[in-house]
Amino acid sequence: MTGLSGLVFLAVAIIFFAPRYSQHGIGEFFWISLLYGMSIMLGGVFFPRTGSLLVMAFSLLQFSCLAFLPAVFVRLALVFPL
Repeated sequence: MTGLSGLVFLAVAIIFFAPRYSQHGIGEFFWISLLYGMSIMLGGVFFPRTGSLLVMAFSLLQFSCLAFLPAVFVRLALVFPL
């Protein structure tokens, strides 16, 4: 189920928010949807992780996606209502 959720977040980011990226406040929604969708997809149990290098790369990429999310949420809170 997490794979489907990740695909939904990625599809929303690419189909709905990417064409409207230049509008005020929409860029933050794009980054939130994209980063959260990627972190769900990378952290799910459905990826076969065989090598330790692959496990380390996926874990590092998921950690970096989740690390940038609070900064984007703060930016959204500061610019969206204007």
